[in-house]
Amino acid sequence: MKNRPEEFWLYFKGVSVDLRETFEVVQYSNTTGHVALPGFQESLSYPWGLNISYVIHLPKKHTVMFSFSRFDLYGRRFIICEDYLELTSIGINGEAKLLWRKCRTILVDAEVHNTSLALRFVSDLQDSRSGFKMLFSFHPSTDTPVKLESGLFDCSRHYTAFRQHLDCNLRQECEGGEDEADHCPHSSAQCTGGVLVQNNCISYEVFSPGEKMTWSNARQKCRTKGGDLVTFPTLEKLEAVQYVLNTSVKGECAYVGLQRAPFSSPNMYRKTFRWIDGTMAYYANISDRIQFNSLYEGVCFFININMPRSFMPCSCTRYELCTTFLCERKVEIDYPLSNVMVKFPKVSNTSEIRRFSGLSLVRCPEEHVTHDFLLCDLDSHCAAKRHASRCDTVPQRSFEAGVTEMVSVGMFACHEGGGTVPYTLLCDFRPDCGDGSDEKYCRHKTDATRFRCRNGQYIAQDKVCDTVKDCLDGSDDLGCSGYIMFPLHPQFRTNPPVIIYFDGRGDFRGVAMESDTAPCPVTHFRWIGQSVYCLPMYLRCNGVKDCPGGEDELSCAHFTCPGFYRCRGSSVCLHASHLCDGWPQCPQRDDELFCDNTCPSVCQCQGLAFVCPQPFPADHFPDLRYLDAEGSGIAPSSLLENVYLIYLSLADCGLITWPRVIFQNLQHLDISDNMIGVLNLNNIAVLDNLRHLRLRGNPLTAFFVGDTDVKHSMLISVDLSYTRLAEFDSKSLSQFTSVQTLNLSYSSMRRIREDGFSFQPSLTHLDLRGCEVEDILSNVFAGLSNLSVIHASDYKICCKAILPENFNENFCFAPLDDISSCNQLVASNFYRAYLWIISIVSLLGNAVAVVFRLGFRRSSITQSGYKLFVANLTLADFVMGVYLAVVGTADQLYRGNYWWYEKTWKSSVMCRVAGFLSLLSCEVSAFMICLITLDRFIVLRFSLSSVRFKGRSAVVASGLAWLVGVLLAAVPLMPSLSHWRFYSQTGICIPLPATRNSFQGQGYFFGVMIVFNFILFVAIACGQAVIYWSIRTNSMARQDTTNASSDLTVARRLITVAVTDFLCWFPIGMLGLMAFNGVPVPGEVNVAMAIFVLPLNSALNPFLYTLNVMLEKRRRVQKERLRRLLLSRSSTLQSDLSQ
Repeated sequence: MKNRPEEFWLYFKGVSVDLRETFEVVQYSNTTGHVALPGFQESLSYPWGLNISYVIHLPKKHTVMFSFSRFDLYGRRFIICEDYLELTSIGINGEAKLLWRKCRTILVDAEVHNTSLALRFVSDLQDSRSGFKMLFSFHPSTDTPVKLESGLFDCSRHYTAFRQHLDCNLRQECEGGEDEADHCPHSSAQCTGGVLVQNNCISYEVFSPGEKMTWSNARQKCRTKGGDLVTFPTLEKLEAVQYVLNTSVKGECAYVGLQRAPFSSPNMYRKTFRWIDGTMAYYANISDRIQFNSLYEGVCFFININMPRSFMPCSCTRYELCTTFLCERKVEIDYPLSNVMVKFPKVSNTSEIRRFSGLSLVRCPEEHVTHDFLLCDLDSHCAAKRHASRCDTVPQRSFEAGVTEMVSVGMFACHEGGGTVPYTLLCDFRPDCGDGSDEKYCRHKTDATRFRCRNGQYIAQDKVCDTVKDCLDGSDDLGCSGYIMFPLHPQFRTNPPVIIYFDGRGDFRGVAMESDTAPCPVTHFRWIGQSVYCLPMYLRCNGVKDCPGGEDELSCAHFTCPGFYRCRGSSVCLHASHLCDGWPQCPQRDDELFCDNTCPSVCQCQGLAFVCPQPFPADHFPDLRYLDAEGSGIAPSSLLENVYLIYLSLADCGLITWPRVIFQNLQHLDISDNMIGVLNLNNIAVLDNLRHLRLRGNPLTAFFVGDTDVKHSMLISVDLSYTRLAEFDSKSLSQFTSVQTLNLSYSSMRRIREDGFSFQPSLTHLDLRGCEVEDILSNVFAGLSNLSVIHASDYKICCKAILPENFNENFCFAPLDDISSCNQLVASNFYRAYLWIISIVSLLGNAVAVVFRLGFRRSSITQSGYKLFVANLTLADFVMGVYLAVVGTADQLYRGNYWWYEKTWKSSVMCRVAGFLSLLSCEVSAFMICLITLDRFIVLRFSLSSVRFKGRSAVVASGLAWLVGVLLAAVPLMPSLSHWRFYSQTGICIPLPATRNSFQGQGYFFGVMIVFNFILFVAIACGQAVIYWSIRTNSMARQDTTNASSDLTVARRLITVAVTDFLCWFPIGMLGLMAFNGVPVPGEVNVAMAIFVLPLNSALNPFLYTLNVMLEKRRRVQKERLRRLLLSRSSTLQSDLSQ
């Protein structure tokens, strides 16, 4: 295409216009007026490139006084003034003298001159400010304002004529203070040089020459005056600050008490700003971007003089930007507080939160809700009143179905301090235990493509140094260097009344309300003061003052929020709509937990804790922390993906061995009630973090160790109760060097090797209950300096000679032996003395009785049945005395060190003989008393009959009694019944009548000693009752026969014997029946029956039946002598009468 020339026509029209700028001069009257730069009155900046002048002509015999209500010219610090105002005096003859040249933003003091004044203003082409306004007034020479030597004016005369220059500018310029009197707004005698707002004095301060003009230095200067940099969270204070700026401005900007939210603030506040008293700055406008060398560099603010509601960011310590700053300090005055109210929303139905969120939640006593796994967590302010070891809840689906099926889950016990934490919260990168043990040993998956926080957490690389704390420990923003742009653009906030919404990215937005009375959303609470704020409910009691007066942080210890979700470990509450909304409002982020989690249909769940009685796809839940799969049949190999398991129970799952599988976080393993016979401990040692191992109820007989030097220092608790370990070998557990608790209770253990527990030097708790250890060596606890608690069933375990040195015997718990102690066979001195007394009395009394009957009445014994029975009874009671003597001798022999010889004594022939004699004596005595009662019954009831126990029949009956007694006492000694250890149950070689302990042969003992003897003595009691009745009613009393009288005498005598024996045996029988039926019988009562009551009749019988005979015989002799004496005297009297 060929280029062609174009033709244009331009038309101009000229107009004559004066475009030159001049001062704006206003004459109020003949004596007053002002001079201002162009645009000042319209609050506009003055034009560039000005060079204008104006002369104030002074009337004759007058003076001129001037002042500046504002002086704000452009000028850079440390550079010659770009824009300036010159003031020149013009004399009468026209001579000119430059008075001063001023620039920048300053305060200009009022002056008085007696010449005309010329003003010249010059501005460059770079920038401009608001300019100035100069007030002037003319005064007669006789009424000229006088400036005193103090530099203050004398305002006592004609003050009304020049008060416009001095009045209410927050500076005392009158000697008498007339310029700043009570007529000025915010004036107060307590706030010299400042204004009073509520109970705060706000003053405008200027740095002295040479001072470092930084924000932090300004704050320090305020603090030295007893105050701090000014804050104005309310509009009232802002208006007061504006007044200060308008009347006292000395610079272009002033530092104020506004800062960026601290780095430690919750993420929702990371891009927000606070007043230095901690109150949020919700309506402060930010007029510039922020750029600093480090995220940790302090971000502070100064106020722009021209835009008092806009704040400019600056470094807190590095840059010197402002020459002035605003301070405030508290004063003690009576100030009526404004009517401030805080109104909180109410949710009428707490079940709404369940349906809205879809989470498994529980209702707490204070009507707020929380996650079900936090029900028993003290920090959740729910049902827990103390640290619980287990937590029972109703699963969500059970709740919705209206059933009360419970799920019980264990709680993690902190290693120190005694606290408990839900397993769900373990290994979540946040320590919940005071000692940090819930996080200390956690091992997490590695990811080389992501950033690793110092606490082990992984986050995306683009989250690093973004000013948002993505790592829970904040390490993603630590050490960030370089020139980092803080991602904040100029912001213009909405003035109240306003509804505040946080965006989850560190900032918020305000939505204007239609009026102060408009309702707040149900998710917000309402602050009503000088203005109205609707703030999200989760800001209440979150540690940040969101209300202008900080009312949202008051009474937090008693704050409740029915119907809302209460965050763990705090008083923060959320509306249901804020649960699982994509960003956490709770301090511990628990409002965003398990938003997408599901619970397998065969399981019951509490967060990351599952109770599964049936198999389920565990690999779909890799974050599981707790799994109770008891009885499910799940194999360990199916859980390899669950690397975060901390508690695992595979009890009763049919395991025959434990394979070599690695669970790097597992701390508690329960494989009880399986079929493990031999356990390879090397497979346990690979579980590096394992602390508790439970093998209870396995048919375990041995451990396999192999050749390994690997030491496992984490395992502290081993449960081997109800296993089949016949012998404890300390060396087999030697690779587990930190075992503190060892439970061997009710195992089959009969022997502890000579090295005792020497390979468990850290052992503190030992449980040996139910273990029948045959030989307890004196060095069994040697080297266990840490041992502090022992449980056992054998009292000898708690003997001081066995226990470690410095062990507190009060913490060795074993049932005391009813009879013996560590040092003595018979522990009680009273029983020991009583035993010897009864023994001696039984031996001597019955020996005398035997000698008396065999020596003096031998001929009559074979002729009378009862006499033969009495003689046999005496012999049986003598045998009891022999038994008591044997026991007493053994007590003396082993006294002081009985525990060492207890087994020797109990298994000795002498003890078995003693026990045999005791049982023989008891049974024969019972038979003889029964025969005596039968004999007397026949004699009295059938007195005319010839049926009697005489001669041969009495001998046969006595022989049978002895034979049966020997057989009954000898049965426990049969070789086939040696396992009974019948006579080895106690130190006195016979079982206690109402023993609390079960033993083999107990049924035989109960049948003979209790049932059989009880029946015998009931029969005896019945027979004696008949005999007693016969004595009272028998008509033989009218018969004058010698035989009848003799039978009645014998009957009376033997009633006493039978009754005493019955009174001894009857309570023993009753106690035995009670014990057999489960009625607890105190050990002291049991021992008293065996030592005090049982042998008592053996000592009493000889006195009752032999001594009575001897005394009766003596009475008969004395009676015969008396009869003979009376007959002799009667014969003598008759002889005398016949003479």
